[in-house]
Amino acid sequence: MGPSSSLVGLVLVRGGGAPLTHRRLPRRATASVGRRDRHGFELVPEWVPRDLGRFAPVEEGWVFTNQSRSPMRVESDFIAGGAAVFLPDAMAMLQRGDFRISWETLGQPLALTVTIRTRRLDDQRVPYVVDGAVQPHVTGAGSYLGVADAPMSAALRYRLAVLFRHLIEGDAEPAHLMQRRAEFLGMAEEDLADAANRYRRRLNVVQQLDIQSVEELGDHLVRKTDELTREDLDP
Repeated sequence: MGPSSSLVGLVLVRGGGAPLTHRRLPRRATASVGRRDRHGFELVPEWVPRDLGRFAPVEEGWVFTNQSRSPMRVESDFIAGGAAVFLPDAMAMLQRGDFRISWETLGQPLALTVTIRTRRLDDQRVPYVVDGAVQPHVTGAGSYLGVADAPMSAALRYRLAVLFRHLIEGDAEPAHLMQRRAEFLGMAEEDLADAANRYRRRLNVVQQLDIQSVEELGDHLVRKTDELTREDLDP
């Protein structure tokens, strides 16, 4: 059974060079933390392990796996004594409530503040964070997005869905589209445009198309093929 749609997981990373902004955990994809560009929470300093931890959605909330070599400390009012220590590869179940996850042996302060609660209307303003690794797929008709040899990561799929939200929801195109969508996603406008154009060029090669612009890409993915739908706005 998939994770409950009534729950929202909000994460704030403190330390590790991460901006102090909330991000939502996806309900159908993973969100990892570490020093790799494929991680949803990408941390910069060299002292941060390449793989620190991973959030995986379950019906009751999210399971967090300690992927580092350091023990992690999880603090919560729901834990007897207020805190527990988890060894490498151990998993902690995060259900409704507030949690603080930290690694005290890394030599530098680094912690995740996690809040899991029933969804509120204003939570829709908080963008999701998803891993950038390409989803496993089978080349051919069953490949991801139905595009042979043109795989799309969960992160790119979500970003394109946000970029073309107006098409998905049948609204007029807003002014300064790329700028506004990039601000919502917490990324540079140039990076969002580059990601969309890279996929446009790859799609042209694989499917022998002639999509000339980002606008035409949105029309193809949303209106012509239904490759992007409302479900993709909630990864």
